[in-house]
This record gives sequence, structure tokens and C-alpha cells, in this order.
Amino acid sequence: MRQLFWILAAVAVSAHGGELAWKHADYDKAGAAATTFAFHGESTKLGVWTTTFEGRAREGLLAWREDQGLWHDVVLTMPVAGLDTDSDARDEKMGEHCLQASAHPTIVVRLAAPIDPRNPPAEIAATLSVRGRETSVPLRLSRREGTVEGEGRFKLSALGIPDPSIAVAKVRDEFTIRFKVALP
Repeated sequence: MRQLFWILAAVAVSAHGGELAWKHADYDKAGAAATTFAFHGESTKLGVWTTTFEGRAREGLLAWREDQGLWHDVVLTMPVAGLDTDSDARDEKMGEHCLQASAHPTIVVRLAAPIDPRNPPAEIAATLSVRGRETSVPLRLSRREGTVEGEGRFKLSALGIPDPSIAVAKVRDEFTIRFKVALP
């Protein structure tokens, strides 16, 4: 019986979960925080001027199962209602028309393999789930001053997201996601 206790204690110590939640009041605070998630797009106005725009997750939850220093089953979940592009009109169109927030209220990013947060791989596969559809997104990772940072690209069309363009501005199909996680 004593041996079983020590085996269970060892398992409990070597495999536990972690989570990191964040919630920010507005677009600016979401961008200045230690843990951030953002998406970047481009639009061309009147076929001449190209401008960029950024959306930020004002809230989210990063969860993982830790075992011997590795993070397994890493999942990032963000409510669509917590996305903010610093434009109420753009946010409204994005939330209901593009992302169908009432039917699909969350966006999920899942890493395909465990990572060592102290020494992340240069690239890792991830799955991005939006509007009930999934696409594979290769992420480039790096470690800096107590954070893990990453970047990847995806196409709106791969997720069945309707083109958000308007008459005077054409939105590019490819978007970039960037994130920074302050290590606990």
C-alpha cells in the first residue's frame, strides 16, 4: 500500500496542469499586456493605398498539462466577443458576419505536439478552429526574456470566413497571428 501511495504521489508531482487567463478592458491594454494574442490584416483602398489593421484578444485562456517540464495538450481559447480591432463597425461586422459569434462563440488554437516552454522549437504545427472549421497553421516560436512568442499565417477562405471587403476596400485573404505568453 505504501508503494502505491508513492507511485501516485510521483505521478501527481510530475503531471499537473497549468492555465493562464487574461482579460483586458480595451484594445490598448490588450496590446500592452505581458500576454497578448493579435491578428493582422491588410486592405487596399480604391485599388491604390494598402493599409494594415490589427485585432487583439482582450480575453483568453491558455491551458496545458505539464509533465516533466513539457507542456502537453496546449490549447488557447478566446471568445469572439473579446476580439477588438479598435473600430466598432469592424468589430460588429467581424463578430457576426465573418465569425458567426452567436453560433460559434470561441476561437481555439491547439498545438499539435508538446513543447518545452524554456526552449521552444523553432516551428510547431497548430490547428486553428473558427466558425466550426479547422485549418493547420505552422507557428514559428522564439523565447525572449521570460516569454514565448510566436507567429503564423492562415487564409480566411480556408476557414470559410466570408470576404469582409467593402466597396472601397479589398481585404487580403491571408492574415497573420502573433502572440506572446509570459511564462509563469
